[in-house]
Amino acid sequence: MRHPSPFLSIPPARAERWALLREFFDQWHPPLRPAEGDPAATLDAAAMRLGVDLPAALREWYAIAGRRADAWSRQDVFVRPDRLRIEDGRIVFYEESQAVVRWGVGVEGRQAEDPPVFVSSEDEHGEWLEESPSISLFALQRLLCDLKWSHDVRCRANGPWTDAVLTAIESHYPRLALPAYAASGPSRCYGHRDLVIGVEIERGEDCLWVASRAEAPFHELQRLLKPLGMRWDSSSYDWPSGWVSRNSDY
Repeated sequence: MRHPSPFLSIPPARAERWALLREFFDQWHPPLRPAEGDPAATLDAAAMRLGVDLPAALREWYAIAGRRADAWSRQDVFVRPDRLRIEDGRIVFYEESQAVVRWGVGVEGRQAEDPPVFVSSEDEHGEWLEESPSISLFALQRLLCDLKWSHDVRCRANGPWTDAVLTAIESHYPRLALPAYAASGPSRCYGHRDLVIGVEIERGEDCLWVASRAEAPFHELQRLLKPLGMRWDSSSYDWPSGWVSRNSDY
């Protein structure tokens, strides 16, 4: 039986978005514990060192799950408070694994509680594009999209999609309400509570990735796509036999 994804709609209020983050986090990762958030003193020290206030939403994100590198930093990195820096008038708080791409919030807009997140790359040094309209929405985007690197999923795979594959996915799985990144990340996401499918569409990419909490939903997707010629570049079937997710309840 399929259970609907909590991402079928995104709450407008920030407190409700953090509740959604906790719900989804606890479904896909070991449950959050209070000690896994950063204390106020740590965030105060970071703000004092930078000489600027941290936006309320960024403080809340750190306070809820700032120390959970297993969710945020398998590939890209949620910067620890003592390593936050200001670059081009932005507080840089997230980085690509090799520091080629960075995400930050404007110092001038720090009075906003939940300001937009901007992205920049080494290829376009000094140019910052709006990636997400708010920090809380960006946190939800990261939580969902970073599943493709998580060690807590039961099955995962990636490979190129075709028009037939995309049509089949759109016919069998609801599109999730989380908007696409403006400058990076999957263009669309589909799925249900136990399966997430990310598809690059609008930036000239043809990559599809899948993360599943159990084998059954992944096998169902396989049965749908295999007759259409879908072939994975890599999948969890490449892993050692007997591998089991720490979070599997199946």
